[in-house]
Amino acid sequence: MSKRVRVLSTALAAAAATAAIAFSAAPAQAAVNSVYLYTDTLAGCTTSGTNGVAAGVFASYNCQLGFAGYSVSVKPTRGHHGDEYVYINTLTQQWCELAGSNGVAGGVFTDYYCQNGFAGYSLMVLD
Repeated sequence: MSKRVRVLSTALAAAAATAAIAFSAAPAQAAVNSVYLYTDTLAGCTTSGTNGVAAGVFASYNCQLGFAGYSVSVKPTRGHHGDEYVYINTLTQQWCELAGSNGVAGGVFTDYYCQNGFAGYSLMVLD
């Protein structure tokens, strides 16, 4: 094998490995017609999903294992509009803001705020 072929094959292998790592770092692909909110542990994903379904904000939720944890994806409940904010979960400020903005952008809820508390930031949503 010539030196040029070895260098080219090494560069191609490195590029493929980099692409694989970059691809796996993205959130897991959400189910059709669902909205990705944020990434958490399995327990955190289940808590968020269960709280949202119980309050009528989510029609359903999915916890899909990805590279950095479990992607929390939800399907909104169409036609349901509450008049009070609903507690979804306690998160870090970064994840709370991301989940809130993703939920509003995806039409899952109309408004949110992150309330600072003892254990973190409570994600409060209004559908």
